[in-house]
Amino acid sequence: MYEGSASFQNVDFPAKVLRGVLEAHLNSCPVDEKGAQERLVEPLMSLVKSYKSGRESYARVIVWDAGKRVPWLIQEVREHTKAVTCLYVPSSCDKLYSGSLDKTIRVFPLSTKAVIGTFSTGLDIHCMAVNNDLIFTATKCGIIEVWLKERVTRFASIRSGGGHMRITSLTSDADGEMLFAGSSEA
Repeated sequence: MYEGSASFQNVDFPAKVLRGVLEAHLNSCPVDEKGAQERLVEPLMSLVKSYKSGRESYARVIVWDAGKRVPWLIQEVREHTKAVTCLYVPSSCDKLYSGSLDKTIRVFPLSTKAVIGTFSTGLDIHCMAVNNDLIFTATKCGIIEVWLKERVTRFASIRSGGGHMRITSLTSDADGEMLFAGSSEA
């Protein structure tokens, strides 16, 4: 427990200091241990590098190989301009779909960092579900939009709860016959 003043201050995360400490540590490592140490601190270094002016910049998609004892960074893509709020990888594991508050869905092949498709939705995306033919996106204000995956075309919009419901999660079956939404009152 802290003694003294009961007032609290907002203190910025010391990203520059921590980055300096991590870089100094990596520079002091013996050559034969450097690769292992870099893999060990990479998740933390990635987080520290994302801070700008005391705030974290969330506009990125980060992919790690988690099948090892220590996760290994394999890809980092900075295509979105605002927070990435949802991700989807199909069972084929060939693509990654990302939704963002920048009002876009971006499609990446997992083999490269190049974007192969962008859907501009016009609304902040808070969650997403994808099946064989369709992409479903949901907004904070309870609107679910339905997109044709191959044509990058919106063909339906559903307003749930008369605008008083916030969609918090979405999922769909592979055939697109059922859509499930989790919600809360706005």
